Amino acid sequence: MTESVARIGADGACEYRPFDEPWVTWKSPAAVAEAWVSERRANELGPVWWFLSAVCAEPQPGVVDLVIALAHAAEGDADLVAAVGAGPLENLVHQAGGDAELMNEIERAARQEPAFRAALSCVWMGSDVPTAVKQRLVRFGAINISE
Repeated sequence: MTESVARIGADGACEYRPFDEPWVTWKSPAAVAEAWVSERRANELGPVWWFLSAVCAEPQPGVVDLVIALAHAAEGDADLVAAVGAGPLENLVHQAGGDAELMNEIERAARQEPAFRAALSCVWMGSDVPTAVKQRLVRFGAINISE
């Protein structure tokens, strides 16, 4: 059995191959976000959920833009906004401590994208998140639960 593969192309196209299954592809972050909303509303953990879990656990270029697309797709639906924040975005924040470039991208998105900032307000940061990351993100609404 081969490992699953998740990748974001330079053009924003996203691909996921779950183990030995066929590739699943999305043409853009917006297409991923649309599929994610459909899965969430159907209460399913399908290919998009697994893809997002993989790319947020092992961030790669384009992942912040992908989460921005999720946040935009969730706008106006408090449950979806919370799911973006407590799901993919929270997973991404937990990886940002050792990656200055990723942290800068997250902070840039929080400054420039109100939808991203709304999702960030649903992120809980515990003792496993470095203090420096918490200090940078609390001012955008992320919640420090380790105090």
